[in-house]
Amino acid sequence: MAKRKRKKQSGVEKNIRTILAIIIALVTLFGGSKIYDLDLFPTETPDNKQTEAIIVKPNDKLNGKIIRISDGDTVVLLDSLGAHHKIRLDGVDCPETGQDFGTKATNFTKDLCIDKHITVDIIGRDQYQRILGVVHADGININEELLKNGLAWRYKYNKSPRYLELEEDARHRKINIWSMKNPVAPWDFRKNN
Repeated sequence: MAKRKRKKQSGVEKNIRTILAIIIALVTLFGGSKIYDLDLFPTETPDNKQTEAIIVKPNDKLNGKIIRISDGDTVVLLDSLGAHHKIRLDGVDCPETGQDFGTKATNFTKDLCIDKHITVDIIGRDQYQRILGVVHADGININEELLKNGLAWRYKYNKSPRYLELEEDARHRKINIWSMKNPVAPWDFRKNN
């Protein structure tokens, strides 16, 4: 009976991944910010597993590329080790899918993020264990761009004066969600639906 050949990682790739995992573990253990460079590895994980193998903490950074846009304020980042991270843009709340301007906010985020180098400044985690972060695409702050273009509310518990200023400016210019007479905040939309 013939033995089946299993597809294996090359020895070099396996060694590089092992060495990087040890370095990341040491950095995590002894503190400091972590930065991961996506250019070192293929874009797919083995067996397409969606894992979050790296423990991230506030003030850390993640680098990679966006592989999925769930909605205007939620994206999935693929890092250099092949781990997928669900990122919730901190401090902003976009219209939901099915809500006025929900699709436009999603497409806006997609246009700014796809095929760009992404850096996420990690703030913490939300109640669903998503990473809360400020997302930068080729240096552009996506969180601020959504507010500036009237495609997000400043999250009701966020105290950032910059975010408040951007939202008020968009309201004053009556663009996108602020062009409507009585826009429904996403947290109210979620509660009622």
